[in-house]
Amino acid sequence: DFNVSFFNAPNLEFETNSPSCYGETNASIVLFADSMTPTAHFTLFDYTNSTVFDSISTLQSATIEGLAVGQYIATLENDWACSTQEIIDIFQPEPLSIDSFHISDLLCYGDSTAQISYNLIGGTAPYNYVINSDSLLLNGTLSSGNFHIEFTDVNQCIVDTNFAILE
Repeated sequence: DFNVSFFNAPNLEFETNSPSCYGETNASIVLFADSMTPTAHFTLFDYTNSTVFDSISTLQSATIEGLAVGQYIATLENDWACSTQEIIDIFQPEPLSIDSFHISDLLCYGDSTAQISYNLIGGTAPYNYVINSDSLLLNGTLSSGNFHIEFTDVNQCIVDTNFAILE
């Protein structure tokens, strides 16, 4: 009579955080090992099969930051050399951009009634704007002149443009 012992592959779970703005490399992955894994050996490879992260720990999780968008392969190996892999995709957010921008004319010479209308796409709402770096300069109170408007989303992604209001 004899017994054969076997160990199950560890359970690997993960959470991803995409970059806050288009083109940035501040994404992260959090890897989680099941409680049956006393020592977790986490490894993360990028799409070129280069090692991005390699850590042996008694902690049941690992956070990898500063990642670019793309596909990664995460591996968890336990004390008994059993391992499991997960393919993890980090996606790029849509870039914040100005879809349309219109300027209304002044009602009378010398007044401050010009208005702008705009439509933003991408980024993450809600959006804010600042005209000429002056938070007190508001839409509907614009006089003639040259202006610079900067739009930001909730993640502080920026898109800007220049415009002129004529007399």
